[in-house]
Amino acid sequence: MTMTRDELARLARRDARIFIVGSAAALVTYLVLVLIKADVLSTRHAASVIVVISAIVVPGCLSWWLIGPRELRSQRYLVLAPLGLISGPLIYSLGELGAEGFALVLSVSFGIGAAIAAGLALNARRRAD
Repeated sequence: MTMTRDELARLARRDARIFIVGSAAALVTYLVLVLIKADVLSTRHAASVIVVISAIVVPGCLSWWLIGPRELRSQRYLVLAPLGLISGPLIYSLGELGAEGFALVLSVSFGIGAAIAAGLALNARRRAD
């Protein structure tokens, strides 16, 4: 599938919007963590808010990356960057809510996923050179 210049520009703009919105949501979760540590917010309620925000960002970024053009996936990792940003607050919040086992599974999944993405990105870069 060959994309025209306009289609490629439209895809890049959408990817940038996904990155900006997902990163902003991730930064909000860090702000909520700061408010937890400052005893401004209840730990249980704030952790629930972080889990809800993460439940929107994680599938949103993953699905946007997956529904994009298959041949460009190795060049569209910017869309997945918010996952790395939001993983810390999500794992911490799950632990605070009593889901330590699930937090451990997610921690390992995020780590393995990041390693795979880095490997694919390096491989694509080597092929381009």
